[in-house]
Amino acid sequence: MTVQVSPTLDRPVDAGRAFLGPDAGYYDEAWRVMAWRGRRWRWNGAAFLFGPLWLAWRRMHLPALAYLAFLSLLEPLAWRGTPPPVLAFLVLGAMTLQGGFGNALYLRHFARVNRRIERARLAPAAHEAELAAQGGTNPLLVVTAGLCLGVLVVRPVIF
Repeated sequence: MTVQVSPTLDRPVDAGRAFLGPDAGYYDEAWRVMAWRGRRWRWNGAAFLFGPLWLAWRRMHLPALAYLAFLSLLEPLAWRGTPPPVLAFLVLGAMTLQGGFGNALYLRHFARVNRRIERARLAPAAHEAELAAQGGTNPLLVVTAGLCLGVLVVRPVIF
């Protein structure tokens, strides 16, 4: 099956099972439903709850860094007297966007990696092996992002 989420994003979902790693069935279904409904979003509870940790787990480095940078900007806002409900609204808004568009973001990430590998014109087995090497999950990145998140939370309390 070919999933077309947008005119420029046309990728075979079945080719991504090696890339997806754990929970390949979930993403396969989510991406197919998005294509079937013609939508660019589908709710992802893990992306909502874990934000930058989920991004790191799924090897989306730049979005994870951007999310952590956004969270680090909240501290100066708090020190400048921004009311806590406003800060909570900003965090909840970021979490909701992440939950709503996490599957689409992951699909775009897969499509970019797959296109890059396709340009190398590898044999099918080598293509699949390269997808597996560049996809899947990365526990070490989750630990690193978790430490960064911990520093963001603990630093204001200590200083």
